[in-house]
Amino acid sequence: MKRLTTFAFLLSAFSATSYAEEVVEDKSKNSFIAGVSAGGSYISKESEYNFNTIIGIDDIPGDFKTGHFGFNYGLKLGYDISIQPFGYVRVYANYTNIIINADRILGKFNAHSIGINADYRYEFSNGLSLFAGLGISVNITNTTGLGDYTTAGFNVGGGILYNILSFLELELRLSYIGYDINDRRSNYIPPDITGPNNMPITSHLVDINNPISLSLGVNARF
Repeated sequence: MKRLTTFAFLLSAFSATSYAEEVVEDKSKNSFIAGVSAGGSYISKESEYNFNTIIGIDDIPGDFKTGHFGFNYGLKLGYDISIQPFGYVRVYANYTNIIINADRILGKFNAHSIGINADYRYEFSNGLSLFAGLGISVNITNTTGLGDYTTAGFNVGGGILYNILSFLELELRLSYIGYDINDRRSNYIPPDITGPNNMPITSHLVDINNPISLSLGVNARF
């Protein structure tokens, strides 16, 4: 009976060791990834109002700054490269759409971003990783109030990734899309904005700041 028990223990230990080695081997393999995400986004804008005088255009003291929340969704496709024991590098292409509901100045804000990115990821606990990365992007922005524009930019992001299964991940990401949005003139003058001595406002300059997004995603590895 003792021999049988000893044999069973050794067999179990060998099986556990083999399984652990297999898991490590699987984790070290390169793999393709495909993912979807959704979350919230925030942009802010500043309005500068001007009025005509005999010497040209003078600024009304102070800028009017407002912020706007909306939502985003995205897709990604890439390749995960193991650089054990240092972690992983993930190279991927992504598409993100940021939508801000109608504002009295912007109208509807709809920003499309197509990027190529690289993330460095380090697994500090079993299945739990921290990552950070950057990339380049082409950004197509549509507004009903200030027109449309396309510009190149960059992406910076980071967050937490958790392996639910060997082929499935949860990803929480905070990202910033940086691109140069030129100041735009708006014909809309809010009725509550007036110049000194009730002089009529004749010019409205709008400066839109870059969007910040927080999203939760699901990635499949294959």
